[in-house]
Amino acid sequence: MATTKIEKPANQSVTKILQVMAILADSKTLMRLQDVAVGVNMPQATCLRYLNALIKEGYVFQDYDSGRYS
Repeated sequence: MATTKIEKPANQSVTKILQVMAILADSKTLMRLQDVAVGVNMPQATCLRYLNALIKEGYVFQDYDSGRYS
C-alpha cells in the first residue's frame, strides 16, 4: 500500500511575517504602513505588530523622520 505525505499547513503568522519582509525587500523606496498592509492584505494593526517585531530583531528599519519602513 502506498502512503502519501500529508503536508501540514504552514504557520499563518510565519507566512504573514515573511510576506511583510518580502514586500519590503521588493520595494525600491521606503513604504508607509498603509501600503505594506494593503500589499500583504492584512489589517494595519496586525501589520504594525509584525513590523515592530521585525524592527526589534533588526530585520526592518523605520525612518525616524518619515515613519516609513524598509
